[in-house]
Amino acid sequence: MKKTPLALLLTLGLLQTPLAAFAATAPLDLVGPVSDYKIYVTENIDELVSHTRQFTDAVKKGDIATAKKLYAPTRVFYESVEPIAELFSD
Repeated sequence: MKKTPLALLLTLGLLQTPLAAFAATAPLDLVGPVSDYKIYVTENIDELVSHTRQFTDAVKKGDIATAKKLYAPTRVFYESVEPIAELFSD
């Protein structure tokens, strides 16, 4: 059975939340957090590029054992920026 959007909101209890919880944030209040996030993303992309280069070098050399060790640490940096990855062009 398909639920309507209103039924979903009721189920999640979102209609019981005070409207003040959804109040808009002043744009200037977002400058700091947006700036901090930009720094976070930039640092993680730099690390992703560096770690990916090491990983791909190991794969190209046929050093599969090293590549396996590097995969998980490299993946962490991808996952940290994955929520906004689609915003970047190819």
